[in-house]
Amino acid sequence: GAALVWPTATPLDSVVPGFALFELGLIDLILVLGGTAAVAIACRGPASGARTALVTGRRSFRPRPGPGQHVVAMASRYPVGSVGGVERVATALAARLDGHDGAWLAAPVSAFAGPRGLARLPFIGDLVAALVLALRTVRLGDVLVVHGAEYAWAPLAVGRLTRRPTVVVWHGVRALEALPPSKIVVVRLAHSLFGWASGRLQGVALSAGSTVAVSPTVALEIRREFSFAGRIDVIPNGVSLPDEQVRAASLGARVKGHGAQPKSRQLRAVWIGTSAYRKGLDIALAAVARARSCGLDVSLTVIGLEGRGAGQGAPAPASSGVAYAGRVAPEEVGRVLAQSDVLLSPTRYEPFGMAVFEALALGLPVIGSPAIAWQVGPAGEIVADEDPEQYRAALARLAKPEARARLARLALERARQFSWEAAVASYCRVLDEAVATRPSRTVLAGPDPAMVSRDAG
Repeated sequence: GAALVWPTATPLDSVVPGFALFELGLIDLILVLGGTAAVAIACRGPASGARTALVTGRRSFRPRPGPGQHVVAMASRYPVGSVGGVERVATALAARLDGHDGAWLAAPVSAFAGPRGLARLPFIGDLVAALVLALRTVRLGDVLVVHGAEYAWAPLAVGRLTRRPTVVVWHGVRALEALPPSKIVVVRLAHSLFGWASGRLQGVALSAGSTVAVSPTVALEIRREFSFAGRIDVIPNGVSLPDEQVRAASLGARVKGHGAQPKSRQLRAVWIGTSAYRKGLDIALAAVARARSCGLDVSLTVIGLEGRGAGQGAPAPASSGVAYAGRVAPEEVGRVLAQSDVLLSPTRYEPFGMAVFEALALGLPVIGSPAIAWQVGPAGEIVADEDPEQYRAALARLAKPEARARLARLALERARQFSWEAAVASYCRVLDEAVATRPSRTVLAGPDPAMVSRDAG
């Protein structure tokens, strides 16, 4: 590896948005073509404005496969361990593939450090993510697994050039995502263009050797939107069940009729998401406001968004009963869920709600839209319309301890039907098929005796 330091920011950084990312991408490209796959990390000093880029050869942390083992490059938009549902799926798969049957080693790789800058731009962020992931997977892995069809086209091209199989995991269809309505013609045209362009990029991903959908809903959407008649492996995401002691304590508290907080009769609702409109935060806030105006003692904790990011001009006053927790670590999400009584999820579009299963695993009833009805099953209440009044009525019904106690056991039973063990076993079958049918490998850049000897075998 090598370390490169720029003592001052370049003038173009302040003039051209995203120019620093372009510089780092160019460094990546030069090192890849020179025979060293690399990752670039940039930071800007808070006082001096100085920028440091650390370029580390990927061999320094690349898994070393043993006999009969293969490396899978697990590509996602943001790093494993991030708050988003896609990244939490990639995190769980990467951790469990290594210990499943000894045949696979996971090498996670991401396009962005987090949801900021270019990463947040519609369509443009997808284009940049695709190119960065392509550069960073040129010589990483025997199989490429891309979590996100919208930026799979460039890694897919790399897989073809290097004769490596590519598995694309569909976490949703972009053209169907709910976007905030607007009266501005230009904005509406931009939304239409975004949906069309994203659809074209996602359509390219259907040429991958293997297509995986994370839910029956997503599989149906793929067939309907793209008239796709090929094979789709439906592999629902798993849920990490708490240990028996935590589950027993959580269920015991709920069944006793006092919710997660025995000393409080307040109904504690929680909303989780990073997209306010798509996840129906406006409906949740209106429902809680109506419930409180009718005398129901209910509070709402919003996880994943700050007040301004949720479309609120200022932090909610304490009298509203709403608290914004912002982005929190995955383990903190579990703590908040364990201290809550109900998950409020009036989502407008949901290919697979990780938060839904995480709530069910702790015995938490769910109030949600038809988009998550297949996940919730009998362990909650489904509201047919985007009507805050109907959600208020559902909150009022679940404010009764006996109603929550009845649903708590059903929630745990529902969560047990979706285990990570079953999901990982299904992914391993897809990966095994991909390796068994791959052509002989071509190495593009630079001598690498270890790789050549392995491929020759």
